[in-house]
Amino acid sequence: MDRMEVVGPAAQNLSELKGSCGEGLTRELRVTAIHDPPYFIITEREDGSLLYDGYLFQLWQVVASQLCLRYRMVPLLTGGYGSLAKNGTWVGMVGELAYGRADVALTWVLFREDRATVVDYVEAVPVQQNQYTFYVPQSSGEVPPLTLDMYNALWQPLHLHVWWTLVAFLFLIAAVLRLSCRVGSTTSETNPQMTEMGWSACLLASLMTFVSQGWAYTPGSPAARTVALSSWMLGLLIYSTYTANLISHLTVTTAERSITSLEQFSKQRGWVLAAEPGLGVLNDWKTSSSVYERELFERTVTGEGYVKLDVSKEVVHRTIQPKVLTYIDITKLFYALGTEACTLVPLLDNLPPKARNFMLVAKGLDRERQAITSAMMRMKEAGVMQRVKRQWISSGDLCTPSTETRSMTFGDLLAVLSIVPAAVTCSVAVLVFEWVRYALDGRR
Repeated sequence: MDRMEVVGPAAQNLSELKGSCGEGLTRELRVTAIHDPPYFIITEREDGSLLYDGYLFQLWQVVASQLCLRYRMVPLLTGGYGSLAKNGTWVGMVGELAYGRADVALTWVLFREDRATVVDYVEAVPVQQNQYTFYVPQSSGEVPPLTLDMYNALWQPLHLHVWWTLVAFLFLIAAVLRLSCRVGSTTSETNPQMTEMGWSACLLASLMTFVSQGWAYTPGSPAARTVALSSWMLGLLIYSTYTANLISHLTVTTAERSITSLEQFSKQRGWVLAAEPGLGVLNDWKTSSSVYERELFERTVTGEGYVKLDVSKEVVHRTIQPKVLTYIDITKLFYALGTEACTLVPLLDNLPPKARNFMLVAKGLDRERQAITSAMMRMKEAGVMQRVKRQWISSGDLCTPSTETRSMTFGDLLAVLSIVPAAVTCSVAVLVFEWVRYALDGRR
């Protein structure tokens, strides 16, 4: 792999923590890192030398000052964090440590059992928490095609349990209404009224109350009228609640996804995957039971339909372009793109829990690892880690959800408006069926 070796000066001493240099660590450590803003930043000067900065580099400066360490920077220009290649060898920073080319990796990686077999973690002191997941650009707002998912949106203002309860009440009210009319027929209901209020008429009347429609006939018995008034009151409440929730659902600004699953990503043409090289999750995709995750791994190997993120602005801007599925921790995009990263939305509704991340040390350096761990614990207790972190990483969410309402668009009402031509089509079909049936009956 390509690498450049630059000898760096001793880290600056901070007033909060003055190193005693009592650890007796005289060995010069080879420290590797990748360009990974804002965690580690590598800048090339005009004379060809390299300048280092970033959250993890400043932390390392404090550690080295505490322990009076001699170290030499061995930056890695390709390979990423560290994952297993297709031939079974380790690449990235994990590979540098595993194969003896470096001693310490200034990185923030998730603890994984496969990595732990070849490197050691400074696991007593996490340096960051990540939340890697898939992101896609928001939909463009064009008129969407008619799909089943669009019609499913009409059910969302009320919970599924509420819909089933309403169906049960629909039949219950029809049964009680029919029973009330039949029992009251000897006193208040006439024979023609009894004929009008059959089972089908009672069921239709019950349905009309739920859509705030009146009845062609009002029962005469007190019991039946009590049922009618109760059903009308219930229907008024349900109708107003559904209407208010539907309008709120349609007018409140929400982030619409271009796709909603890895299956859609795989089957729709033109989509590309954007991810950083050397991610540990690549090992999971490689052996996954999901054919779609295995396809993601193949993309990273062949390069077909794959964008290698190096967190430079030129490449990162690809993530907000149409038809790009990005796997990343969103805080890294905030550093590179600012609020432009807010145009991305998670592919899935349920985000994974945040995971702790640690720096790495090569196997066999137990004494150095323990000394580094002790120094970082003192830094954490003194609040130095948190202060350095705040200088580089924003703790708040730059994407504040909008609570403003918006005008309803044609796309919002497309499912509702399509009900009318669908109903007309069904009515014409029923009319043709009845005409054919009556014509056949007339011939007989």
